[in-house]
This record gives sequence, structure tokens and C-alpha cells, in this order.
Amino acid sequence: MKIIILIGIILMLMLSGCGKVEEVPEAAEEPEVIKLECPASCDDGNECTKDFCSEDTGYKCVNEDLVPCCGNGKCEKGEKDCVDCPACNDYDKCTEDYFDVDSLKCVNEDIMPCCGNDECEAGEDCDNCLLDCNCGIDLKDYPGIFKGKSVVIVVGAKASASDVTAGIDVANGLGGYTIDTKLDNEISSLDDRNVIVIGTPCDNEFSAELLPYSRDCLEYIKEGTAVIRIFSTGSGYAVLVAGNPISKTREAASYLREDSSKKLEGVEVIV
Repeated sequence: MKIIILIGIILMLMLSGCGKVEEVPEAAEEPEVIKLECPASCDDGNECTKDFCSEDTGYKCVNEDLVPCCGNGKCEKGEKDCVDCPACNDYDKCTEDYFDVDSLKCVNEDIMPCCGNDECEAGEDCDNCLLDCNCGIDLKDYPGIFKGKSVVIVVGAKASASDVTAGIDVANGLGGYTIDTKLDNEISSLDDRNVIVIGTPCDNEFSAELLPYSRDCLEYIKEGTAVIRIFSTGSGYAVLVAGNPISKTREAASYLREDSSKKLEGVEVIV
């Protein structure tokens, strides 16, 4: 009997072992590798910062201030003709004007040579600086300097109606002369031409050529005045008529039209 019971226990143990499945340990998951990289752009829209990113910055954007930088609202050393600094314009084309950060004062340094400082300097002659060099030609010879020659009256393509009227006034004062009219974008150069240029450097590209400016297109024409000035163009002459504001241009044109040589003398007349 004991043998039968023992055999039964053995059979029960064998049967219970057949249903058990040996567990296989799961494979460990590989850790996810995160690749660090810089953003597509670090541009902060500020022209006064240097924008960059690299491994050294930890792949983060850095916006480093540029000094000096015109436009950041601070007048910094080394800035000239910058909106951040106080205006130091003395309306003299023969000085370089800037604000000195150290002294906190305006500085107006002489530019030499410079046509317009009343000195005929090395490199200046009758072709390039009638204003300083005594060449025997000035506005008292107007309009005789154009006698027997074709004269072109040049008005800016974007000029006001007042400048156009000023050009008509000048033309009406040149009866008996051969007159043509052009917009500034219709001719390529003033070289060797006989011309009358109407309007300020703001409105006429050839006025800007005759009176070059650095920041303000009216910096050499004081408010409330107009200028009439003669220039050499090589084998011809250019007469500039320009005022600030534009109503003064027409006033100067009327002044030029009047037949009074006593009023026109020298290479430049301020009206």
C-alpha cells in the first residue's frame, strides 16, 4: 500500500512539473542617445549683437553685444555720423563733425584739402574748385558763360512741383539761349556739360554730386536760405540752384532770373 501511495506522489510531482514554463529574462533596453545640436538660427533681429551657437556654448544661442554699434541707442567711442550721438553738424563741408565721447563735446575737425574753405590748396584748380581758386569766372558772368552753347536744365525725377516751376523760371530768364530740360535720371554725367541743376541733394542726384553729404542731405544748406553756386564740369559749367525749404529754391530761381549782375558776384551767392 505504501508503495502505491509513494508512486502516486511521484506521478503527481511529475505532472505538476510538466506545466511549468521556465521564464527567460528579458533583454535590457538600450538607453536612447540624445544628439545635441544648435537651433537652426540664433538671429535675435538685433544688428548690434553677434549671434552664434556652438559646442562651446552648450549648443545654446548666444547674442553678444557689438561695441561700438550704431543703432543701439548709445553714443560710443569710435562712432561718427551715427544717430546715437548728438548732432554736431556745423553746416561746413570742410569739417568732419562728430561727438567726442571722452570730452562729451562736439568736435569739428578741418578737412584739408577741401574745396570751400577759401584756400586754393594743393590738388585744387580751376577745373575742380572754382570756389577757392581765383579763375576769373564767377556768377557775375551769368548767363554769358553759356553764350553760344546748349544749356540743359536738370530737375530731379522725384522733385516737387515747386522745383519744376523753379526750372521754368530759370528757363524763362534765358531767352535767346538754346535750352533743353532733363530729369536727373535721363542723363548719366555732368562732365563737360553746361547745366543748371535745380533742387537740393535730397531731390536731385546731381545736386548730391555737386554738394556731397554724409548724413543729412540738407547739411550744407541752412534752413531758411538758398544757394546759387557755379562749378566747373571740365569744359563747361554747372550752376546749382537749391533752397531749404524747397520754396526757397524757387525764390533763388527768381533771383537768378532777374537781370541784375550787381546781385550775382563770386562763385556762390546765399539768398
